[in-house]
Parts: sequence; C-alpha cells; structure tokens
Amino acid sequence: KGGQDKQSQKGEGGEDDDDAKKKASEKKSQDEEGKAGGGSKKDMQDSEKLHRLKNQQRLNQLNGELLEIQHKIKTMITCRPEIMSRVSVNEKERLFRLVEEIIGNAMGSVSQAWLDARMDGQKAKNWTATVDAILELVENGTSFSAFAVPRSMEARLLRQAALVDVKALTNILNKQLKPHILTFKPKETSMDDEASLNQKFDNVLRNLANIASQGNGSH
Repeated sequence: KGGQDKQSQKGEGGEDDDDAKKKASEKKSQDEEGKAGGGSKKDMQDSEKLHRLKNQQRLNQLNGELLEIQHKIKTMITCRPEIMSRVSVNEKERLFRLVEEIIGNAMGSVSQAWLDARMDGQKAKNWTATVDAILELVENGTSFSAFAVPRSMEARLLRQAALVDVKALTNILNKQLKPHILTFKPKETSMDDEASLNQKFDNVLRNLANIASQGNGSH
C-alpha cells in the first residue's frame, strides 16, 4: 500500500509537470504569434503610409500638368480672344449674385467673431482665425499658381468671377470685404496678426492684378 501511495504521488507529480510544460509551450506560442502580429500591423501601417505618399505625389504631378495646360489655354485666348465665347449679361449677373452671397456670408462671420471678441477679449484670436480662413478662401480662388481646381465650391465661383470680370471682383473685395474687416477688428488684435492679414489681402489683390495684366477677366 505504501508503494502504491508513492506511485500515485509520483504520477500526480508527473501530470503536474506535463501541465506546466504544456502551459509554458502555449504561452511561448502566443508570445510568438503576438510578435508576428505586431510586425504584421507595423508592416501594414508602413504600406498605407507609402500608398498615401505615392497618391499625393501623383496628385501633385497631375495638378502641375493641369496648371501647365491652363497656362497654355490662357495664353492662346489672350492672343486670340475671338475664339472664346462671350458670357451673357444674365450669366454674369447670376455669377456675381453668388459672389455677393459668398462675400456677404464672410462679412457676417467677421461681424459675429468681432461681437464674440467684444464680449470676451480672449476670443480675439477666433476673429483672427475667421478672417484668416476667409482670406485663404479668396486667395485659393484668385490664384492660378497653386491649384488647377480649387477644393471648395466658393473658391471655384470666385475663380470664375475673376475670369469673367476681374475688375468687378476687385471692387467687391476692396470696397466691401476689406473695409468691413478693418471696421470690425477687435482692439485686442496683435500687430503681428494684423500685419499677416494685410499681407494675405495684398496677395489676393496681386493675384487679381496679374489676371488683369494678362488681359483676362473681361468677358
């Protein structure tokens, strides 16, 4: 009986050892799978980054090609304006009604940001960000050197307006938008912010002047 008890204890001990070895083997296998999975995830992220980079490079290339084509077309139209059909009075009026709406909404945003800053001086930065976004929109619409096709519909309409009647668009920006921004400017606006906004507005006017000097914007 004593021998049987010893055998039983030995058998139980052997089973415990087997269980321990089995668990250790399973843990090792899980660790290896975890490492492999981590490596696979990192490889996937790197692959996605590379894919996005290639897409961006391709888009930049296509944008450059379109800008070159647009430049050639503008040069051709400047030399031979008769090949371009004239914009009707009704079409021009509809276009500039939309432009007036865009600028009107922008001026409303400036007024609201100014009012918020007046209630709370710490919100003056919000006013600067609002004006900055508006000028960026206008600059995207009037610049023909950055994007062949502006991203937003508002910028596209501003670009059409610049091509149809650059003088009328310049007047709207100079006599409506700019005075409104200067009138509704929080006193907390820093000199640096004001100088930056003035520079952006000057860039817009320079873009429009370039269009006018090339003989475009009067159809």
